[in-house]
Amino acid sequence: MIVIDSSEPDAGRFIRDYEVLRMHSEDGKLPFQVYSDGQVVGFGVEGPDRVGLSQGRKPAYSLIPVAASPSLSEFAALGLEKARQRGLGYVYSVIDAEQGEVISGLEGGGLETLDEYYQMSGGLEGIVYESDSTTTFERVAEGNVEAFLRLFYESFRDSPDRLIALLFRDIYVSGAVAPEFIESSKKFFTGPDHYSYIVKHDGEAAGIIDMYETFFNAIGLLPRYRGRGIGRQSMLFAMNDLRQRGQKAITIRVDVRNVPAIRLYKGLGLTAVEHKVRLFKSVEGYKAKITLDFAKLFDAIAVQPDSVILDVATGAGTIPELLGEHLVAMDVSYDILKAGKSIYRASWICADAREMPLRRDVFDLVTIFAGLMFIPGRENKARTLAECFSVLKKQGKLILIEPKIQDAQSDLPISFNVMYKGKFIRQIGVGTKGEGLEQTAESLKGILKGLGFSVFEEYVTSEYFVLYCLKGDVGIGDSGSDR
Repeated sequence: MIVIDSSEPDAGRFIRDYEVLRMHSEDGKLPFQVYSDGQVVGFGVEGPDRVGLSQGRKPAYSLIPVAASPSLSEFAALGLEKARQRGLGYVYSVIDAEQGEVISGLEGGGLETLDEYYQMSGGLEGIVYESDSTTTFERVAEGNVEAFLRLFYESFRDSPDRLIALLFRDIYVSGAVAPEFIESSKKFFTGPDHYSYIVKHDGEAAGIIDMYETFFNAIGLLPRYRGRGIGRQSMLFAMNDLRQRGQKAITIRVDVRNVPAIRLYKGLGLTAVEHKVRLFKSVEGYKAKITLDFAKLFDAIAVQPDSVILDVATGAGTIPELLGEHLVAMDVSYDILKAGKSIYRASWICADAREMPLRRDVFDLVTIFAGLMFIPGRENKARTLAECFSVLKKQGKLILIEPKIQDAQSDLPISFNVMYKGKFIRQIGVGTKGEGLEQTAESLKGILKGLGFSVFEEYVTSEYFVLYCLKGDVGIGDSGSDR
């Protein structure tokens, strides 16, 4: 089976043929892969928000088959493997319930049936909502996001909707919502196109309603408030809210086993229009996330406002986002640079880090964050670090933030929570596989010393390391000539 990445030129032709790829590549700006064995079998779409509630936590890999095929099991197995290599947390797929052959094929590749649900839909015309003092609705703002998330978890913890329960289990730890998820959720749930509410009964929090500007997402009540008419009043409020924003209909997802909810929705005029099966698989080997506050990491090197900075293997644009316009961002992938250039203020160069097309003695600081891990072989890593030495000014600094890879042949998925001054910025998942990837603090320190760097500070854990390096006055290959 052939797998074509969205970064490859040949992938462009599939965007024209398949609407789902157009949506993901142009609107969502998410990378995708095409799986083909002579005909297109399906697509894998990667992103942290493929399931809304996973935002800021484990990124997902969504498998989208286009037809039943004997290759579907291989398609699913390869999707799981790709997700594991990239450090993603899980894989899922949503299939029409009558497509038994497709479901069997995906199960043959390692996915497992999670649940079944109906999409129910109905018009909003004729809906009568009358407010009362008993059941009220409080709009979610930054100050009550944590309470809203806690209610979301408690309302769905015993729900037949197993995916929501699984996702919230991951963000609700030791009786509290994970701090980085709270930070990422403040913008998400309080954005101008999001309409989330805490349902209150007699002044006490009873549940949640979650809606976007144009569609309904979820409703949930704490167990002790169910069966008391609060759900019906909440649905009438939500339907009226949507109608006031110009919507003509409402669509809601409900598990086929949730008989009371189905009865309620039918009583409000909704009917089942789709019957879906969700398949799901947590990715074996998903590593615990590493949380890094980059403001603290940069404190040790005293970054000045006018410092000239080079970020090598810039990837998703983490360093350009944090350090801004005095930065040169370099990566070997043109597609990555093109995406970053449209978002962050920096100068962008597409180049191989082993042969930098840059003048020497220019930069005050060179940063590499999860970049050396993709460069196989000690010699290639050394060439990259030698280029860093050349472009740095005398007494310039290099900071390496890299995962520890112990074995010469490795399969490493890893995920970072990126923080800055205590504020959650984003989560990124990275992964690599192959030979010659070994890198530890000790192995790189040997290379750095040979080049003329001195390591003046270091932080080493079992999973990653940070090395702060200073360029000496003379180093290997330092002839004083220009490029």
